[in-house]
Amino acid sequence: MASLGDVFSGSFLSLFRKVTNTMFGIRYTLDSDLLAARVLENAKDMPVEFVKTFYNMPELELIPSRRKRSPGIKANYVIEIPPEPMAVMNTQGAAFQVPVPKSHLGPGKAVQVRLISPFRSEGMIGKCSNCVPNVWPGSNCSCQITPESDAIFLHLHGGGFVSQTSKSHEPYLKAWAKTLGIPILSVDYSLAPEAPFPRAVEEVLFAYCWMRNNFKLLGTTGRKVIIGGDSAGGNLSVGLILQCIQLSLPKPDHLVAFYPSLLCQMYPSPSRLICLLDPLVMFPCLLRCLNCYADPNYMSTCPRTFVQELESCQNYTDPLLSPLLTSPELLSLFPPTSLFSSDIDPCLDETVSFSNKLMTAGIKVTLEVLSGLPHGFLSLTGMSKDCALAVEHITEKMRDIVLT
Repeated sequence: MASLGDVFSGSFLSLFRKVTNTMFGIRYTLDSDLLAARVLENAKDMPVEFVKTFYNMPELELIPSRRKRSPGIKANYVIEIPPEPMAVMNTQGAAFQVPVPKSHLGPGKAVQVRLISPFRSEGMIGKCSNCVPNVWPGSNCSCQITPESDAIFLHLHGGGFVSQTSKSHEPYLKAWAKTLGIPILSVDYSLAPEAPFPRAVEEVLFAYCWMRNNFKLLGTTGRKVIIGGDSAGGNLSVGLILQCIQLSLPKPDHLVAFYPSLLCQMYPSPSRLICLLDPLVMFPCLLRCLNCYADPNYMSTCPRTFVQELESCQNYTDPLLSPLLTSPELLSLFPPTSLFSSDIDPCLDETVSFSNKLMTAGIKVTLEVLSGLPHGFLSLTGMSKDCALAVEHITEKMRDIVLT
């Protein structure tokens, strides 16, 4: 983060010094006080574009071939859902006209989703991943057509509402698809600050309804629909269920949320104070992410100082922004829910509170708090053995959810 700040701010005058001091972080490895001061400076003073760039680092393909070669995965296909009128059957058996996403970016932008599957079934969209040119040159498709899966997992990625796509979450999604034997559909919703609330909420609903209309294309019967996501994706997952309840649409059969961000307020809970020490989700970064997602006029007020960010905070009470504030009446209609967090996660308190509210509303809910893992640990398997072991553990929990 310190080195990225040097590049982002243009503080080095020579390319040579950028390469040696920034890419390899030489001076920061030799001086821990300098490192701490630079990280603090970045967190406090850098604009949201820096936060977006920092959280997008998992998107980098340092070894592209390793990302493409995925034994056991037969489909890894990006789908563009056209922004056209669509109807889906509601719970009363009537046709519901799904709104085309239009907030902020207009109605002309397609919604992008990624299908990841460990098998090919008859009628599945796309081509076998083994047949994609330049992956295994000269190879022929050896896939057998297999029956559709009864389950599908709709995934919503994290990234503070401002960064990342399904691409940076591929490693654990592929592991889940392969181990669980089900297709996964991950939504690449539009990001703030260019597309603040409620654009992502609209796109997630649109993608969900399209999925329900196209189960065969995705290799599933749709008998069991699981929805889940991490951090910002957990927020959007809960928001989707709220919309299903309010619009009388078929709900997912199970909700899975990993360290979800459920309160779009600067409420000083004990776990949020961890942001003062967390190297990945520092308080100023969290503040900018929440502000630029919730405030439609954010870009017109930039650049902002840290003090201005603090002064601009509002207590948003819309449950689609702050799902923790969902009424007990709506919570009583939720599907069974599984929540995962870490004992040092900034979002732990809101996750625990949400779990308690669901239990009070009579919903079957499980909460597991893992030890010593950073926020975003699902995407850090390539950097940490502990994170990799945690993903293996959660994969087994996901297997239980699929089979239940």
